[in-house]
Amino acid sequence: MATTAGVAPYLKAFFRRDRRRRLSRPLMETLTILRYRQPVIKPEVDNIRGVDSGYAIRRLLEFGLVDVMGRADAVGRPVLYGTTDRFLEEFGLADLGHLPNLRAVEELLVDPSFNRVKARHLMLKGLSSSEGAPA
Repeated sequence: MATTAGVAPYLKAFFRRDRRRRLSRPLMETLTILRYRQPVIKPEVDNIRGVDSGYAIRRLLEFGLVDVMGRADAVGRPVLYGTTDRFLEEFGLADLGHLPNLRAVEELLVDPSFNRVKARHLMLKGLSSSEGAPA
């Protein structure tokens, strides 16, 4: 869509309603990498994910969860990405220190009681979705 510069702010406000958006798994994965590795360049995110992350980073930029933090001191001066204040707001955090560190997350993932809770949650989720299906 194209418009004049005078009307553009009104159209942006109209189309950018604060709707609750669910982030897809690739977006959450990319956001997590950006959060824990920030500031980070796109090739590093690509390397960790094993796929091109250009689309995911663009979407996160559009949502205002990620922003350009500067340029790296490497060949070609690649762009550095990091999370924004909106990221903190959306996830209900006062600051980045309120998120668990990677070691705590790894310990949680190998904890057998976590696996039981996760399995119970998945089972309940499966039951609730199959209850509405016709027999």
